[in-house]
Amino acid sequence: MKKIIFIIAAIAIGAIIVALLGASVMTNAPLSLPTLPAIDIDEKPADTDASADMTPETPAAVAPVAENPSGEAVGTVVTEFIITGANYSFTPSALKVKKGDTVRITLKNSGGLHDFVIDEFGVATKRINGGEEDTVTFVADKTGTFEFYCSVGSHRQMGMKGTITVTE
Repeated sequence: MKKIIFIIAAIAIGAIIVALLGASVMTNAPLSLPTLPAIDIDEKPADTDASADMTPETPAAVAPVAENPSGEAVGTVVTEFIITGANYSFTPSALKVKKGDTVRITLKNSGGLHDFVIDEFGVATKRINGGEEDTVTFVADKTGTFEFYCSVGSHRQMGMKGTITVTE
């Protein structure tokens, strides 16, 4: 149990550092790391019932991540979308975020060879095969509606595209 809590805490801290480094690089802003609460790995849990909820609490300094397959952002610091790429389509094909949001998009490829590109934000995943996934992170620093697409062959011309709308 202690190892699981420690591993989860280490993963959360690592994700925060990666997100902050990415945001710092994308915005040329100085990096400042949040202060996280100390974790006492020797602390005994109050309830030793094996059926108790084992979900760790999110530290207050950590902004929640929104996974939203509907394509509508929910106003968090980091907005995450999971997009499925299939032959000649993306699902969802329309995304909405607010200017200044850090956007994390994971492309899950259901078949074929595909990638995910947004020219205006300098965003591109690797080209991946069916069953693979790749993630890109960027700051939505300009408003408007921008096209995302698959750059493999003529996939874009065949309809493998969508839009991301960034509002004030």
